[in-house]
Amino acid sequence: MNHLRIFSGTLLTLFMTLGFTSCLPKSEPQEVKLPSLNFGFLVADEANNDLFSDKLPHHLDPDKMTVTIQGKKVGVYTQKEFAELARSGNVKPKEAPMPRSVGPVETAPRTSNPILYGAFIEKVSIPSGSSSSLQAGEFHRLMIGQYDGEKNHPDETIIIDWGDGSPRTVMHFSYKVSRDGEQIRLQNEITIDGKKLNDQDPNQVFEGHIIIRRSTHP
Repeated sequence: MNHLRIFSGTLLTLFMTLGFTSCLPKSEPQEVKLPSLNFGFLVADEANNDLFSDKLPHHLDPDKMTVTIQGKKVGVYTQKEFAELARSGNVKPKEAPMPRSVGPVETAPRTSNPILYGAFIEKVSIPSGSSSSLQAGEFHRLMIGQYDGEKNHPDETIIIDWGDGSPRTVMHFSYKVSRDGEQIRLQNEITIDGKKLNDQDPNQVFEGHIIIRRSTHP
């Protein structure tokens, strides 16, 4: 039986275990409250380097990026910006810049779910000898959220505009919650740019994070 991976980061984060039905048994009589859905992305170049590292000449600039989530285009906080925001207790999405983009324009439908923070960057660690092909050591992740984990999301769209004129990354996901006695069953599916994500492939998913590889060549 598979279980969702839940861990605490800057916020309580639930990364969906993809492609199958998960069962969460109740440990107590009262109803279990599911945490919000948030997505973590590790973005790498062809050599598996962290594309948010300013040590790379071709690194991504969060200040030029936008993310469209639940029909709203927002900016991307740096780790320092988001830490200051979290300390203030006034967490809200960042205003979006106006980046130049290429490729077809796709819009995300607006939903009624609250957006807590939109998107931000923070540091994580890739351990040596892990199953991932990513460079070991400090790595940045792009966090996007949030969605209500108690509600069904039959067709949601997240659009990442990298702010460098390259094509957007478009993610579609579906999420269904059903309760059967003392079990909670979750059904999930994610596609990235039209390709279904395989959570068993270490080149696509690492410890609940979605890996995106981007070409740095024109």
